[in-house]
Amino acid sequence: MKADFHGMHAMNTLKKASTTVKTLKKALADAALVEKSVNTICFLAVDTVEKANSGLPGLSMGCAPIGNVLFDEAMRRLRILGRNSEIWLRSDHRVKLEDHVVEELR
Repeated sequence: MKADFHGMHAMNTLKKASTTVKTLKKALADAALVEKSVNTICFLAVDTVEKANSGLPGLSMGCAPIGNVLFDEAMRRLRILGRNSEIWLRSDHRVKLEDHVVEELR
């Protein structure tokens, strides 16, 4: 009886460890995707300023993580509610920013 208890305890511990490893791998993959998204937004900000031959990319680059979170939240709500949902259509999707930062939101 005692051996069975220890064997079951060991199995439960292994299952928990396996779940923890899977959770950590998913978190690392998510973090890598977020980092890649933020870097892409930063490079797009630089490219936009280069192409326009005017402006400063600093604020857009600094707000890249904010833009990434806002876009991710908007897309998550869109997936949950559906494009034709009244809640989605009535919600306010604008973010008030300085004029020279609006490029990032277009």
